[in-house]
Amino acid sequence: MKKLPNPLGLSNPSIKFNLKMKLSVLFLFSTLFVLKANTTYSQRTKISVDLENITVERLIDEIESQTEFRFVYKIKDVDINRLVSVKAKKERITAILDRIF
Repeated sequence: MKKLPNPLGLSNPSIKFNLKMKLSVLFLFSTLFVLKANTTYSQRTKISVDLENITVERLIDEIESQTEFRFVYKIKDVDINRLVSVKAKKERITAILDRIF
């Protein structure tokens, strides 16, 4: 019986596939190890706010006007009519919101 020629020119085509997969996995892991987390806009944005006896809704509006943030919240969960006073000089937004809520 005559052997048919291999179209890939290799005696075992699965070896080439396995080599591709091994190289792909090696490349994937090497790029993942090289990548590092950078600080994002939300982590490094600081604002200054000095407001007395304002509603939470007004405070959120003020933060939105000073930054590119947009807040979405349920009215049932947040008392937007509660009066608060905030004095913050170049503080992160998360710190200000943690104090308020």
